[in-house]
Amino acid sequence: MSRGSRIKRLSQALVNRIAAGEVVERPASVVKELVENAIDAGAAEVRIDITKGGMQRIVVADDGIGMGAEDLLLAVAPHATSKISVDDDLEAIETLGFRGEALASIASVSEMQIYSRPREEDVGAVLKVHGGDEAPLQSRGGPPGTRIEVKNLFYNTPARKKHLRRQATETSHVLSAVREMALAHPEVSLRLSHASEERVFTSGSGDLGQCIAEIFGAEVAREVLPIGEPGEPVWGFIGTPALSRSRRDRQYILINRRSVNHPGMGAVLNRAYEGFVDRGRYPVVVLVISVAPQRIDVNVHPAKREVRILEERELLGRIHNAIRGALLGMPAPRWEVREGGAKGRRGDDSSSLPGGRDLPAQRQLAYFPQQGEEQTPSEVFRQLRPLGQIDETYLVAQGPEGMYLIDQHAAHERLYYERALEAWRSRSSPCQLLAVPHACEVGPEQVQRWEAARDDFEALGFDVEPFGKDTLLVRGVPVYAGESVSAHLLSEVLEKMGGSPTTRESVALAMAACKSAVRAGDRLSVAEIQHLLEDLAGLTQAGTCPHGRPTVVILTRREMSRMFGRH
Repeated sequence: MSRGSRIKRLSQALVNRIAAGEVVERPASVVKELVENAIDAGAAEVRIDITKGGMQRIVVADDGIGMGAEDLLLAVAPHATSKISVDDDLEAIETLGFRGEALASIASVSEMQIYSRPREEDVGAVLKVHGGDEAPLQSRGGPPGTRIEVKNLFYNTPARKKHLRRQATETSHVLSAVREMALAHPEVSLRLSHASEERVFTSGSGDLGQCIAEIFGAEVAREVLPIGEPGEPVWGFIGTPALSRSRRDRQYILINRRSVNHPGMGAVLNRAYEGFVDRGRYPVVVLVISVAPQRIDVNVHPAKREVRILEERELLGRIHNAIRGALLGMPAPRWEVREGGAKGRRGDDSSSLPGGRDLPAQRQLAYFPQQGEEQTPSEVFRQLRPLGQIDETYLVAQGPEGMYLIDQHAAHERLYYERALEAWRSRSSPCQLLAVPHACEVGPEQVQRWEAARDDFEALGFDVEPFGKDTLLVRGVPVYAGESVSAHLLSEVLEKMGGSPTTRESVALAMAACKSAVRAGDRLSVAEIQHLLEDLAGLTQAGTCPHGRPTVVILTRREMSRMFGRH
């Protein structure tokens, strides 16, 4: 006797709710889908209003082309879209949304109302959908464009609703999503309000630099460097080391005007900024990347957050070179005293130095690019006249803009690092033999690491051989590392040898430079200071140590006059 089929066809309402689980994760997901649809519809202005982080209410209104009554009904049907029609369209997707799932999925887990009116028609229409159930269309007058209101998100899926975070957290996610879309589309004016308070506004000028200023504030915009030109395959803006943060939340990778995640981008940014920022600090970056639609797969992730790119190695190399070139060409760091404390930057750490160290509330230092004719740090060092030393830690010099204070340890670190890096790249790093070989007990795992990286270790200038299963015998060290080689230093270098070759060279050399550089407390004569300044003038990047800390700060004549009441 047959028991009947165990496999049953799901209802369309249930299918939509399942799809909503992929497309609609939280209120920010709804905002993103609706704003992207508005941009695809040719909107010049998009207004977003949310209540209680979007959990209670989301309204997105635009001045795009609008939809007629027939299109309005199809818009909430599953897998109905104006973006693609044949298989070949999938290979050349240039719009933001294309699967036809968004509105149907959102409508299945909320109370939705859509008003839309095409520009060429006098009257628009309203469609209400509650939990996937549609009410009859109604005619309504109003401005051209589309207005979508989403209320009580996940009201019929309590298991999803309970996973939403606090109102502040959900609001933060919405803010982040809107900022991403604003940066990707500076030609569209976006305005986000929460509980009637404006949180984001961009003018839609089309100028990405102005958009950065509108979102993050003018002071942040002043501390970014342009790379490339609009229209080039890679262009945008990158932050100076002073803008580094403890999180990656200010790194925007915009591929074909879509903010995406790509596993290789973070590593490329880290390598490009090596020697400019401390480990654990992340620069501000807005990268605009253009890739032929046929060479990119944007349908990897349901929320379209991840992409795959053909020939990505070439692209990543181009990004690295563009960023590195901009950093090496930075103007000299300029630090000025601000009386009464620094004015806070909107949404940023205004009272921190690179590396995250806080400064006192009064007389804070703030980073400014060189004004007027720009000079590289190396050019500045060439013009300095040494005056002396403070606390056997800081060097004092007179230069074209006033008084220059140089951190002697940071400056020597940079000098040793550059010399070691040059030797590494030429694969001829000189080695000095120790008078007495030094046995370093590093453990069996580190001995295995040494075996795997023997050639790289020799290129760094080490003469090392195994001495038992857990010990390495050091017979020679790089000339820039000095003769004091501890098991701890050796272990540190070996620990870093597991990364990519670029990471190996930079981190290992930076550590070697740090161990060998002149320390705070070492006394230097004026002649020795002069010699150091001359050496620094010969470097391409002398403004920071290998860890990203500044080597020199400037107290300008104008600031000295102000402090003494001369004007």
